[in-house]
Amino acid sequence: MKNVYFVQVGFAFDKSVYLPYATGTIAAYCKSIPEITEEYTFPEIIFRRDSVENIVEAMDNPYIAAFSTYVWNVEFNKALAAAVKKKYPGCIIIFGGHSVSERMEFLDEEYIDILTLGEGEETTAALLLALKNGEKLSDCCGIAFRDNDGNKILTPDRCPGSVENYPSPYLS
Repeated sequence: MKNVYFVQVGFAFDKSVYLPYATGTIAAYCKSIPEITEEYTFPEIIFRRDSVENIVEAMDNPYIAAFSTYVWNVEFNKALAAAVKKKYPGCIIIFGGHSVSERMEFLDEEYIDILTLGEGEETTAALLLALKNGEKLSDCCGIAFRDNDGNKILTPDRCPGSVENYPSPYLS
């Protein structure tokens, strides 16, 4: 089983704990697909702000670290992603969220491998299945990545399906 870590840390300036709804919906959606759960395990979502060192130390052989990126956590996410990549060079680093755009500027960071764009539930599930099945990333809609020559590739948009069919992150 391959470990997929979702990261959605809150603000640096207050001691409140904010539950990770966005990553919770993505994780719940992915866990609802048997073909995904046959290949991947999803440890607890990282949402409490701690030191980068403590978070990396708590990870167990991450195959993927997926970061939900907002204006309030972008620099923390970048520092954590760089530290994860340094300790686990084979870990696939994914950035998604409101601060990630089709401009693909996050791909300028060598440690970031893939961006998810727009709504993340179906895109992340499709990406996990593509990686599991050895499919080309260019066939996965709603992402951006660098090819083997370092060129930035932006795939076509993904139109989200009906959210009524998404499982609840609170119940699952």
